[in-house]
Amino acid sequence: MRKILELIKAQISFFTIIPCRSKLGIVDALSYVDLSILTVSPIILSICCIPVLLLYYYKLLNNIELVSVLLYSCLLILTGMLHIDGLTDVVDALFTPKEKRYQVLKDPHIGAVGGAALFIVLTLGVIAVLTSRNILESVWKIVLSEFYSRLTCSMCARMGKPLHKGLGSIVIEGVSKRKHLIIIPLLVNVMASILILGIVRAIIYLTSTTLISYFLIKIPIKALGGVSGDVLGYSIEVGRHISLIVLAFIL
Repeated sequence: MRKILELIKAQISFFTIIPCRSKLGIVDALSYVDLSILTVSPIILSICCIPVLLLYYYKLLNNIELVSVLLYSCLLILTGMLHIDGLTDVVDALFTPKEKRYQVLKDPHIGAVGGAALFIVLTLGVIAVLTSRNILESVWKIVLSEFYSRLTCSMCARMGKPLHKGLGSIVIEGVSKRKHLIIIPLLVNVMASILILGIVRAIIYLTSTTLISYFLIKIPIKALGGVSGDVLGYSIEVGRHISLIVLAFIL
C-alpha cells in the first residue's frame, strides 16, 4: 500500500504542476504510465471541474462559453503544458528534411510550423468546447478527453521502438514488461463512454477517435524511426483534441 501511494505521488509530481514529494523517481512514475488514468486523471479532473461546477451552481459564473473555456484552459495548465511541448517539437521535426529531424526534435525552441500547429490545435480545442449547450456537456467533454489522452499514450508506447535513451525508452520498457496493463485505460474509457454517451454513441466515439488517433500517431513514429518522450507527449495532445472534436459532433 505504501508503494502504491508513493507511485501515485510520483506520477502526480511528473504529469502535473502539483508539488508532490515522493520517495519514488521518474523511472517508477513512467514505468507504470498505464496507471496514470487512475492516479493523475482523477486529480486533474477534480481540480478542473469541481470549482467551476460550484461557481456555476451558486450562479457566480453563469456564462456557458466562459465556463467551457475555463475548463479547457485548466486542463492544459494543470499538466504544465508538458505534452504541448512534445506536440510542437514533433510537428517541427516532421516538416524538416529527414537527416535533420532528430536535431530539430531535440531543439528546445519552437519553430514556425510547430507554432502554427499549436495555434491550430488550441483553436480547434476551444471551438470544440464552445459547442457545448450546457455545463454538463462541457464537463463530459473534459472528462472523456482526459481519459482518452491517457489511452493514446498507452497505445503510442506500444507502437514503436525507443528512438533513443530517455523518457520515452523508460515508458516503452515499462509497458513491454506489463503489456496487460493497457486493459486499465481501455476499460476506463469504455465504461466512461457508455455511461456518458450511451452504447451507440460510445461505439461511434471510440471507433472514430481510435482510428484517427492511430493514423496521426503512426505518422511521426514512422517518419522519426521510433518513439521518444516528445512523441508520447504528442500522442497525448492528439488524443485529447481528437476526442474533443469528435465529441463536438456527437454530443
